[in-house]
Amino acid sequence: GIYEGAVIIGADGANSAVARSLGLPPPSPKTHGIAFMSLAAGDFGDACVIDFDFVHEETGGAGYAWAFPAGPHGVDVGLGVGWGPWRDLRAPLAKWAGSLGLRPGKILGHPLAMGVVKSLGEGNVLLAGEAAGLVDASTGEGIYYAVASGALAALAAFIALKVRGKAKAAAEIYGELARPYAREVARSRRISWLLSRLGHNKQFARRAGKYLVRLYQKLYTGQATYGALPLGF
Repeated sequence: GIYEGAVIIGADGANSAVARSLGLPPPSPKTHGIAFMSLAAGDFGDACVIDFDFVHEETGGAGYAWAFPAGPHGVDVGLGVGWGPWRDLRAPLAKWAGSLGLRPGKILGHPLAMGVVKSLGEGNVLLAGEAAGLVDASTGEGIYYAVASGALAALAAFIALKVRGKAKAAAEIYGELARPYAREVARSRRISWLLSRLGHNKQFARRAGKYLVRLYQKLYTGQATYGALPLGF
């Protein structure tokens, strides 16, 4: 269908039709990784599991496999790989689920942004969340950025319409508000690239492993940002 509005906020994911309407290219292996997931059945309890080695051993790529309870829906199991050609991960996912004693249901695949923010919008059209590429490239986490950027996009629309009285000013306002998030995502892409090259190097792991674990603990709890990295990023 056709949707009209004084300000349009595209929050329609990696394959964003709104982004395409602005002339932005579709997802590709240069800008996006690939992830597959399934809601699996089986007894798993309350455990949450992340395994980096499984993905590396199965695909030779950089990424991780996960499993965590999804309430009455079963267990969310999946794996994602970045920095390289897209792969069909259905067989590795089934193997991963089986190794945990789980039976996967329908398997779904999707591109996952790898820290490339080509545009936050233009004129009265804004892009939020993964439609803008606002995803942490080293963890694949995008919910925080989706919620934060969505709120900022709404604020920008309000300011443009109610304060300035000019819908076309929305993208400029939003760009200023969301710039710190875009900058943080760009930094995550750099550290993701570094870890994809060095993450399985034993010497690097011994020297930097504990530091990275502490850093990510702070990142996950909001106590630090990628700007804290002493690597010139």
